[in-house]
Amino acid sequence: PLLLASSLPSDLARTGQAQTFTAAQTFSIAPTIKDASKDKGDNQAATMADLKSLEKSAWIQLDMSGYDQTYQGVILYRVDDTNKTIYVTGTGPYSSKGSYQVGITYLNLNKIVHSILSSSGIFQVISKKDNTSFTNHTSSINYKGAALTNEDPLPYNPDYAFLITGDDYSMAAHFTYDYLV
Repeated sequence: PLLLASSLPSDLARTGQAQTFTAAQTFSIAPTIKDASKDKGDNQAATMADLKSLEKSAWIQLDMSGYDQTYQGVILYRVDDTNKTIYVTGTGPYSSKGSYQVGITYLNLNKIVHSILSSSGIFQVISKKDNTSFTNHTSSINYKGAALTNEDPLPYNPDYAFLITGDDYSMAAHFTYDYLV
């Protein structure tokens, strides 16, 4: 059957017209949010303390391209201010600056920390073309001021990518610091 406007109820046909409502408002615009620490039902709201706690444990992305350093990719880092430790990981392009030299600044972190006090981790150079062994292209991470440097020489090749890992090839290297800037 064909549905025509004339066969619709008159109130429905007027929905396209401007409406003026004069009845008293019977609902609240702002919802009531209960403290999530007390309410354990399905509808919990995060408290500011919950959000601050999450923020303190979150990984932060930082694009390092254009920095005065050898590594030119994106890093992820997480700050543990209680233990004054920062965890850092990343993989990406690197420049030929300082190829086969030691003590070269691979990560300049002076926009995050004042000074690094200790470091633990590995810089690796890996082939982007195939799954070849990269054990001959690793360096322990050292530090100088607010920079992470290489302890051993690393080659440069445009077909290689740079990787930052933990000493045991875990996800992240880490370092301790004096204070955040």
